[in-house]
Amino acid sequence: MHSPAHNHGAVSLNTASYDWKLLLALGGAAIAAIAMIAYAFFRPAEDPEEIERKRRLHLNQIGRIAEGQVVELVAHPPEPRAAKGFFSRARPLTNLSPRQLVSYSYAISGVTYHTAQDITGLERRLQSHRFHPGSRRLVRLALTEVSVAPVTCTKTTMIVDSKSHTAVSHLGWVDHGSVWVYNFHDSKPGRIELSDAKYLKIYSGGDDHFTVVHHFDSDRLVVTVHTFVDIGTPVAKVEIVQSHSSTLVGQNAAVSIAANFSGDMAVWSFVPHAYVAFAFGSFHLFLIDRNVLRVEMQNLPWFDTSYDHAYQGVIDGVQVPESEQLIISVQRDSEPVLYDPLKRKVLRKIPLANRRGNPKLVFPKKVAQLWASDYDTLVCVNSTDWNVLHSVRIQSETSAGVRQFMGEYFLDPDEKVCIVARPFSEDIVHVNPEDFQITKTIPTGRQVLDVGLLGGEMIVARDWKTGDLLTAQLSS
Repeated sequence: MHSPAHNHGAVSLNTASYDWKLLLALGGAAIAAIAMIAYAFFRPAEDPEEIERKRRLHLNQIGRIAEGQVVELVAHPPEPRAAKGFFSRARPLTNLSPRQLVSYSYAISGVTYHTAQDITGLERRLQSHRFHPGSRRLVRLALTEVSVAPVTCTKTTMIVDSKSHTAVSHLGWVDHGSVWVYNFHDSKPGRIELSDAKYLKIYSGGDDHFTVVHHFDSDRLVVTVHTFVDIGTPVAKVEIVQSHSSTLVGQNAAVSIAANFSGDMAVWSFVPHAYVAFAFGSFHLFLIDRNVLRVEMQNLPWFDTSYDHAYQGVIDGVQVPESEQLIISVQRDSEPVLYDPLKRKVLRKIPLANRRGNPKLVFPKKVAQLWASDYDTLVCVNSTDWNVLHSVRIQSETSAGVRQFMGEYFLDPDEKVCIVARPFSEDIVHVNPEDFQITKTIPTGRQVLDVGLLGGEMIVARDWKTGDLLTAQLSS
């Protein structure tokens, strides 16, 4: 039998051995931790040029090629390199020359994005002298990093009241959830906030009514009815939301919607009843039934894989006069579809000028015609047989053969005057509505995008980038 003293001695010896091993392990871990902390604080900052080079190589491997449009090429002052750690200082600039930034826009799934890219050091390889505003260039995008929230603004058309005293406009990248308002009796325009929407679309109606479609990131769509008397106060409203209740007013696969109406129900008879919008995860057609105050949401199954969903989206829809049929346009497509919502069927496609633009569609009230913009060309179509009657190239190509898009066009209430914005020519042209000949050019000195006419003589326009007011006289 072992004595108690002997047992205690053995236990003490083993414990001491274990303590030494534990202390060595803890000491090693502490040294490693201190080394990692020191490296984090005192390591040399990685060269931003090297970071950018690696990013380009990665993007070149995984990115998808899409088409972008140059907005401008600017020189930006260099910024000091940021300090890393508590004991570091900002690295002094070794190159004081300006950074060359190209600002451009591109579209993914019908959504327009604006960004800028630093091309400093690549000017000769990229031939930066060719990066003039309006030129098209191929860009490579990491689509997994792109948010596809519907923030595009394809409906920029200016509308005016019946007296031609007040103009209402919206440029989404400037106005967001507000409308821009100008009365020719005032010295300057103003903005009226309507909601916290990402962007709006404005649609003209009858008896000085108009609708505003509010586009949000969430599964929600709002349509409000306004008058020119009190633009900021909606006289009627419908909020379309996703519903999980058993009482449904529309159904799309697993998505059900409910429509909550408020305000004066009678005014819905003055405004359009069909709207195309991106909501509930896809593009849909929303039909407002004025009689029973219901909203029907329809899928658009014809917008299938024959279209490139990565950079094409459904733009808008306009009702054919004296018919339930609609003309629906698609981004970068020159063949809007004639659609029957009752049969839920595409009846035909309507060829325009094959310029692959984002067609804005208007039905004049006095003639059986459909007007459409097609990138740089204004087209007049016979609305009985859907054949092209007239077309005119509004915005000409550059000397290098680069196409440039036209701005918005405006047809006055008497349909005797048509004016068109030309952002890259920095002017506005008058087009004869009868033969589509350009009869006059009015310089603006700015890149005018949206345009309207007040009092039969005052041209009211907005700058493409800033949304600033531009005015001119039609007779000048």
